[in-house]
Amino acid sequence: INILKEECWIPSVLANKPQRWKVSPEPHIEQGWCPLHLAVIGGASGFSIRALYDARPACYKLQTSQGRTPYMCLQLAKHVQPDTIILLNKIEKMQAQKRKEKEMKEMKD
Repeated sequence: INILKEECWIPSVLANKPQRWKVSPEPHIEQGWCPLHLAVIGGASGFSIRALYDARPACYKLQTSQGRTPYMCLQLAKHVQPDTIILLNKIEKMQAQKRKEKEMKEMKD
């Protein structure tokens, strides 16, 4: 992969359109963090995580330059509140169900 040609999409807090930016040529610096990633790593409460998710559900699908989703960021957190784990597990199940439904719909078409 040519890291200079890799692109990431980041949500714009001020507008409804995502912004596109180029990944740094320094592959050892992970980029592409959204507020949801950082909230999980920072040990935010489930209430805060839910507010971020409700504001921009598409953020949950975003991956960093090393492929981390917000759910994967649980492994990086030093302290995770129990309600955060429960919420992220529910969101993960919901996303999996949506993927299955989409696959089934594509198979029918």
